[in-house]
Amino acid sequence: MRRVLIDTDVGLDVDDAYALAFAARSPELAVEGVTTVYGDTLLRAKIACKVLRLAGRGDIPVVAGLGKPLSRDREAFMFGFEGEGILDEEDEGVSVSTDAADFLVSMSTSGVTLVTIGPLTNVAAAIRCDPEVAEKVEEIIVMGGLLEPVLVEGKVIPVRTEYNVNCDPEATITVLESGARVTLVPLNTTMKVENALGEAELAALKMANTPLTRMLLRASELWLKRLGELSHASGMPPERVRLWMHDPLTVALTINRHIFTIEKLRVKVYVERGELRMAIREDGCEINVCRGADYKAFKKMLIERLVKI
Repeated sequence: MRRVLIDTDVGLDVDDAYALAFAARSPELAVEGVTTVYGDTLLRAKIACKVLRLAGRGDIPVVAGLGKPLSRDREAFMFGFEGEGILDEEDEGVSVSTDAADFLVSMSTSGVTLVTIGPLTNVAAAIRCDPEVAEKVEEIIVMGGLLEPVLVEGKVIPVRTEYNVNCDPEATITVLESGARVTLVPLNTTMKVENALGEAELAALKMANTPLTRMLLRASELWLKRLGELSHASGMPPERVRLWMHDPLTVALTINRHIFTIEKLRVKVYVERGELRMAIREDGCEINVCRGADYKAFKKMLIERLVKI
């Protein structure tokens, strides 16, 4: 059983909720804690608690973390609809612990894998507090970054950078240059049509008709509506409006590495015109990069875990 800690900005894109439920329902994983990052982390912690409870793992500790990026030129931004379709009035009174950085330092012992599916602020703060964290942990798996153009149905999606890493460039650079064993799951690997939920997967969730699947479907419907509005306002093409499983795919890497294509590369991380960029360069730090996956096998595993009672 693999010991994992998950750091998440759950509450906006619904894929964080899918990822938490997926991890909680996977017998191969011992989820030892969940930390929340970026913006209203107390709200995000309440959302995480709700998802874990519906997944049957309300025992997993949830700790709220840093809301403000380490990068001085960045401010955390909340859209105002975080938790839609997930939280109810009775969830408002949920009490959670705070200070995720200290929690990560204390929990990052030998053999633990950190899975980051949000900005890297908490993990960077933990490494700055205790640089040995980078040496102790088995691996840091990062959902984030962009190394190549994103193609959806043959069209280039005009994404200059990736949300998670660009919310806090300073934190991203700290983690990737820490000397830890890092595996990057970049946007150009996760934003594939094959990695979006389709009618068959949604039908399976609907047929299961459990409190967990009903919540996921409700949140998914609301997120698609919001994503459509955001994409239209920003001039993004309609092909972008899908239920992308960025974060669940990242969790899957901790469960079955054999369905992934992973390459060791030297990646340079730098800030250009205020945005964090990544490039494959000889002067970069050596990390593992997920270049592709058996998306069909992944989605089959994901849905099987989510629908089980």
